[in-house]
Amino acid sequence: MTLYQIITICFWLVSEVYWGLKSRGNKVTVHQKRSLVRTFVLASVYVAFLLIYLPYLSFGVLAIRVTPRGDLSGIVGVILCGAGIAFSIWSRKTLGSNWSGPVTIKKDHELIRTGPYKIVRNPIYFGSIVSLTGSAMTTGELRGIVGILLVFYTLLKKIDEEESLLQKHFDEFFEYSLRVKRLIPFIY
Repeated sequence: MTLYQIITICFWLVSEVYWGLKSRGNKVTVHQKRSLVRTFVLASVYVAFLLIYLPYLSFGVLAIRVTPRGDLSGIVGVILCGAGIAFSIWSRKTLGSNWSGPVTIKKDHELIRTGPYKIVRNPIYFGSIVSLTGSAMTTGELRGIVGILLVFYTLLKKIDEEESLLQKHFDEFFEYSLRVKRLIPFIY
């Protein structure tokens, strides 16, 4: 394991601690969509981490280099990982007590459209993808891209569920969705 990978793991641990501390005191759930999508998202994240960080999974096509060896890929990876984690934390802080892991509507739920939510509708997920991309760069092999694509796909499924519920609950969501891109700022 490289120093760059260790640094990205530390960033992820900081993120997990922050999420753990902030998961208390959220608004009461009034509607929760029962779905396996959240389970698939969590499973895909775990698989992505295994693909990125376990050297035992560096075999066959998964071991194909996609970034050049050397410090530049590691440094850029660390910067992307840190920036993505910071963006996700900013997004979580902005969302406040409206946040939940499962797809839910809270009591007195607010449609947040400030801070990072002015840039992209799903900034926590965007930050996570950026962080995973940075982490994968520190490995530099195709296995990291496979992990990113897996997480990206499952997040799109969760976003479909979340936005469907928000569309039903907030009249202003449609107008918001026309102005602000879904997952990648200014693109998608």
